[in-house]
Amino acid sequence: MKYPLAYTCCLIVLLFASASFAQTTDDVAALQKQNAELRAELERVKSAYDELEAEMAKLQAELAKLQVTKEDLEVEKKELTELAGLTPSGDRVEVAASRFTSKYDESTGKTVVRTGTELLHVVKGSGADHQFSLAYMYDGKQMQEKPKIIKLFIQSRFSGGVYRGAKTATFDIDGETIEVPIADYKATTRTTRIANKHSMRKDDESLTFDLDPDLFRRLARAIQVKITINGVELEPTRDQTALFRAIRKRIELGA
Repeated sequence: MKYPLAYTCCLIVLLFASASFAQTTDDVAALQKQNAELRAELERVKSAYDELEAEMAKLQAELAKLQVTKEDLEVEKKELTELAGLTPSGDRVEVAASRFTSKYDESTGKTVVRTGTELLHVVKGSGADHQFSLAYMYDGKQMQEKPKIIKLFIQSRFSGGVYRGAKTATFDIDGETIEVPIADYKATTRTTRIANKHSMRKDDESLTFDLDPDLFRRLARAIQVKITINGVELEPTRDQTALFRAIRKRIELGA
């Protein structure tokens, strides 16, 4: 069967157009698929970027916090060093505010470092005046090895033997209580007259505690310390508890 030439040409054009349409449809589908994949990838990138931004903000906040902490620690270090009566290198500062004495004893070959005596607040149990001080020692004139014991002295005037027979003291360190043995007890006989008629014995008493490194470290970190001995409750001030930290700083500096 023969077709007219015009019909044949139209048929050929339609075939080409159909093939072109199919190709175009495939291209559109491929492009749509690529676009979908690109959108998904873009969402993943945006999500990752948002996470990085959040992490960056978190790190910046932590950095700012660490900077403040560093500044606080620098101030605390300076205050502690000054309280310890030393320069940052461990050299002694000759100022009246220094509350420490350091003396080498030729007879024993040891250096003894002492704080001055501090008036200790009596919460209850006694009307006598109380004082406390701290001390440590090391071999030679220069510290080669850190002392293993820090001595705490509590002295009372006219306490009348209230501590006689006591074996331990209860240390309340920021709410946690520890029984600490009394390493030494001494009494000095004193008498006082009542209304100029009767004499009454009112001994001075002295208690010594040996603080091991663990206990001393806890005291140096403490905010509040209370000491109870035979019903007498004593409480150092915040400034006085800072002496524990000051001694720790001296020891760290090898003084």
